[in-house]
Amino acid sequence: MRMIRYFWFFYLCVLLLIAAVAHARDPKQVAAFRKDHPCPSTGKTTGVCNGYVIDHVWSLCLGGPDIPENMKWQTDVESYLKDVFERDMCAMKRKLEAKPKASADVNIEGVPCNLTYTGCKEDGRH
Repeated sequence: MRMIRYFWFFYLCVLLLIAAVAHARDPKQVAAFRKDHPCPSTGKTTGVCNGYVIDHVWSLCLGGPDIPENMKWQTDVESYLKDVFERDMCAMKRKLEAKPKASADVNIEGVPCNLTYTGCKEDGRH
């Protein structure tokens, strides 16, 4: 039983660490957003905003700017759902960026197009 508790504690710590790194942002930009957009639940521009978080409209990992115009208040539930989607999208983006680009000088089967081969176009490319 004790081992299960340690596992969940460790798992939670890892998730919090990943969330903190994934949402690294400029605190000055968040403060600027809060100055113009007070908390929906309290109406204050400082302090805790129960039930709401500030999130980027266009995710930072997908190229969104870290500026107040790209931020909005979200409920905790909305934020959780959006974060799950963003984690998947960002992971997919990282995988696509890691793949080497296909060479334009070979066809689909990997045969060089400078050889006479039916899979290549007239200009020598596939």
